[in-house]
Amino acid sequence: MKKGLLILLVGIFIVNIVNGASETESNFTISGCNFGETGLINGSCSPNGDYFCGYKDDNYILYDTIYDPTGCSYGATTYTPGQLFCCPVEYFCENDAEGPICNLREGLCADQLTQSDCEDMGCYWLLVDGGICVESPSDYSCDIYPNQETCTEDRFGLGQRGIGTEICGTYFTTDGTGYVIPFESCRCEWDSVCRLAYDIVEEFNNGTENSFECIKSFDIGECIDGIQLIKWNATPQIISGYASGIPLSVLEAANCVDNAIGAERECGMPILKLLGFSLLSFLISLGIVSLFYFIRELKNQYD
Repeated sequence: MKKGLLILLVGIFIVNIVNGASETESNFTISGCNFGETGLINGSCSPNGDYFCGYKDDNYILYDTIYDPTGCSYGATTYTPGQLFCCPVEYFCENDAEGPICNLREGLCADQLTQSDCEDMGCYWLLVDGGICVESPSDYSCDIYPNQETCTEDRFGLGQRGIGTEICGTYFTTDGTGYVIPFESCRCEWDSVCRLAYDIVEEFNNGTENSFECIKSFDIGECIDGIQLIKWNATPQIISGYASGIPLSVLEAANCVDNAIGAERECGMPILKLLGFSLLSFLISLGIVSLFYFIRELKNQYD
């Protein structure tokens, strides 16, 4: 019975944490559309290009980019070729009588040799190796921008959909502490060269928030048979707190350490991100499990 009581106390303790922790909790609530379990940020495209979240007539609207006009153009009434669009693989955004809509592409982006032909096909022309035509910029990183103006503009949205951004919008724990990488913090940042940057923020704190910025540049290998090798250099910079420095375990969990050996990734397709699992969901689930084991233990005592 003592074991069962201990389990119950743990469950009650967890529920108390959920309902009212004594620590300060950072608020990461942002506006957007309900989409699966994680939602979509206002003005963003789903990783597979099927949906766009927009704001119209005082309401957030989830657009199906193949069926709902202006979804593929990020809410704009007309689409300008060469600009970023939101469509599934093998589709591109094209102006229609009712507004821009995703239509099936009739050729291969890789076969287009000029910028005009590339953009007319609904592909992206990148200034890499003299100019290349690609279906999705997500196989590249912020490093492709040659100057501060193009880096800050981030025309192709590589700060939130390019290489390295799969960590954006995720949550992790290490050494018993939870950390959030807000999706909206991911960006291209200029520092003599253009690099990917994102923020890592401690979820709970005692008044002094520990947070830091991770800045990364990439060495990108060729896409061969759907696989490419990626290496990177990472530089952490403290935003607040961390009087004794950032623990190595946190840097590793935030993927903010150098990787000279390289890691393989699938290429030639959009980055797909796993659905998030929040700390609140974890604590509630743990409380339910504790309650289940308490009831089972109590039942065994009287069987």
